[in-house]
Amino acid sequence: MVPYKVRRKPESVRDIRGSLRLLRKKRLLGNMLPTLARASRALIRSTTVAPVLVIAGVIASCASSRPDELNGEPRPEVTAEPVYPNHCRIEGTILEVQGPDPGAPADDPCSKYPCTATIRVDSILGYGSAFPAALAPAQRIQVRFEFTLAPSSEAFPNETFSLPGLMPGDRFGADVSGSEAMTVQGPQGGTNKYGVALYRKLK
Repeated sequence: MVPYKVRRKPESVRDIRGSLRLLRKKRLLGNMLPTLARASRALIRSTTVAPVLVIAGVIASCASSRPDELNGEPRPEVTAEPVYPNHCRIEGTILEVQGPDPGAPADDPCSKYPCTATIRVDSILGYGSAFPAALAPAQRIQVRFEFTLAPSSEAFPNETFSLPGLMPGDRFGADVSGSEAMTVQGPQGGTNKYGVALYRKLK
C-alpha cells in the first residue's frame, strides 16, 4: 500500500495569491488618499480661519467702542508738532486788512505796515493748554500779526526768517496765541485778543 502524500501547492501559486492580496490593499489605500487629503485640508482651514475671525472681531469691537467725542466734546486732533500753551493751531483765510496803526511808535513796523486783520477760521488742528476759549470753524476773529502782513523781506530785511505777506483772500496756517483782554476793572466780558507770529501761506 502506497502511503498517502499531501500535495503542497507550488510556491509560484502562493506567491501569486500573496501578490494579489497586496495589490488589493494598495488599491484600497489609493482610493482612500483623496478622501484623507480633503479632510486634512478642511481641518487646516478650520483651525486657521477661526483665530483670524476672533482677532478681527476684537479689533472691530475696539474700533466701534472708541468714541468720536470725549465727555461731549470733540476729540483733539493729532498734530505733527506739539501746540504750545495759550495757542491754537488753525488754518484760516484773510478777510480784511486794516491799515498801519497811526498811534504806534515811529520805530514800530506797525506804524508803516498793516499788522491787524480780520480772519475766518477754516479748520482747527489742535489746542495747547490754557487757551482762553475754543474757536469754531467759520468763526471770524481779529488777529494782530507780530511781523506785519507785509513780506518780511520788506518789513524785516535783516531777519533770517521768510514770510511771504498776506492779503485779503489768502489762506494761511499758523499757531494763534490767545489771551483774555484785561482792563483795570477786570476781564472785558470775555473779549479775547489773538496774535500770530510766524505763519505759512497755503494754496
